[in-house]
Amino acid sequence: MWSKEDPSRGGSLAAFLVVASAMIGSVTAGLAADRIGRTTVCLCSLFVSIVVSLVIGWIPAEMPGLSLFVGILWGIFAVAESAQYSAMTSEVVDKDVVGNAVTIQFGIGYVNMCVCVFFYLYVVVVVVVLDCFVVCYVVCFVCHQF
Repeated sequence: MWSKEDPSRGGSLAAFLVVASAMIGSVTAGLAADRIGRTTVCLCSLFVSIVVSLVIGWIPAEMPGLSLFVGILWGIFAVAESAQYSAMTSEVVDKDVVGNAVTIQFGIGYVNMCVCVFFYLYVVVVVVVLDCFVVCYVVCFVCHQF
C-alpha cells in the first residue's frame, strides 16, 4: 500500500480516503439530524469542520498518519453540514418560498466558493464563517420577508 518506490500511490490512497469519508458524514449526519435536529447537526458539523481546517495546516510533514486522520475527520464533517443546509432551509421557511430560499442558499454558496478560490490566502476563514451565518440565518430571514 505505502511504498517508498512509488510515493504517489500512498498520496492517491490518502486523497481517496479523505474524499470517501464524506459518505460516512452524509449518512451519519442525516440520521442524527432526524433524531436531534438539523440545526444542531449543522452547527456541530460546522464547528468541527472549522477547527479541523485550521488545525491541519499546522501538522508537521513528518506526521502523515496524523494528517490523514485529520483529513478524514474533515471529510466526514465538511460534507455532513453541507447536506443538511438545504433540508434545514426547506423546513424552516414558509412553504410558499422554499424554492426562493434554496436558490438564495445555493447562490450564496457558489459566490462563497468563487471568492474562496480567487482570494484563497486572504479570506478562507471569513468565507467559512460567512457560510455558517449567511446561509443558515440570513437566508431564513430574507425568505420570511416575502
